[in-house]
Parts: sequence; C-alpha cells; structure tokens
Amino acid sequence: MIREQKFVFLAVLTLLAYGLGLFFEVHFFILPFPIFDFVLLWGVLRFIGMNTSSRLIYSYLFLLAVLFKISMNPILLAFVFSQNQLTDLNASFIPKLFLSLSLLLFIISFITWKVREKLTIHLSWYVLHTLFGFLTLTFDARLELFVGLIPALLLYRTNKENNFRHIWNLYFILELMTAVMLYFVVS
Repeated sequence: MIREQKFVFLAVLTLLAYGLGLFFEVHFFILPFPIFDFVLLWGVLRFIGMNTSSRLIYSYLFLLAVLFKISMNPILLAFVFSQNQLTDLNASFIPKLFLSLSLLLFIISFITWKVREKLTIHLSWYVLHTLFGFLTLTFDARLELFVGLIPALLLYRTNKENNFRHIWNLYFILELMTAVMLYFVVS
C-alpha cells in the first residue's frame, strides 16, 4: 500500500472509529461531517508536499477548489463571524458563488488531468460530470457526491500509475459519508 492509499484508508478509518465510539457511548451513530473539508484539505496539501514530481496544474486547481469549498464550512464560518453576520452571509449569493467556483474548479481539474496525462476518456463523461455539477447547484447539494464519483471511477480505470487519483477517491468517500449523515440527520 502506497502513502496516498494509506492516508485515505487511515482518514476514513479514523472518522468511522469516531462515529463508532459515539455509537457505543450515546447509542447514535454520527460522523463529524463538518470536518471532512479540513481532512480533504490536509490530504491535498500532504499529497502536493510529498509528490514533488506531481506538482502539476491539476493538483493546484484541485487545491483551489478545496479552498473555495472550505471557505463555506460551517465550523470555519462560526469561528470567524457572529450570528448576525452569518445570517446576512447565508442570505447573500456568496455561498452559492463559492460552491459554484469550487465545483467549476473540480471539473476543470479533472479535464486538465485528462489533457496533461493524455488519457482517453470519452467526451460524454465530461458532459455527465458537468451535468451533475449543474444539478448540484440548482437542486440538491447532496448530488455533489456524483461530482466526485465520476472522476474517481474513471481515473481508477484509466490512470492507475498516477497517485493523485487517491485524492479523488478521498473526496468521493468524504462526500458519500456526508450525504449519508445528512440523510440521517435531516430525516
């Protein structure tokens, strides 16, 4: 198992162990999904720091997408703003704008990876990827799960040599756990 696989495995295992510990303590299983963005940021920074040969434009675009995504994290916002400022911020267009920029940069990072690594991925996958990004913005944020799923599957199948695919896997797994936790918390 390489370093990136170990990081993804240990990050997911740690979060699941935390949820299992809560289950044994209070008989309710919940994962700390607001910190998932910070785990993803740490994974991307760690990958860029460890892989000097892979410091390519698509990894920096992915990092920028994560930064836009983390800028709307509820933990970070509650730390920075007061309750009135948070209410004003949530009523504005800024959260949607940052989510849009984040999704756009994720999609551009994926396309840049394809161009840079000369991968053979059919155009219809990009259309589907962009469609899920658009649906995430217009209908339901839980569809962001598919924004991470498509690259994780395609890059696993077409580019097994490049370790950056593990960051896409981490992104997808964290989005999957977030969608599941939001489903259980909301319903």
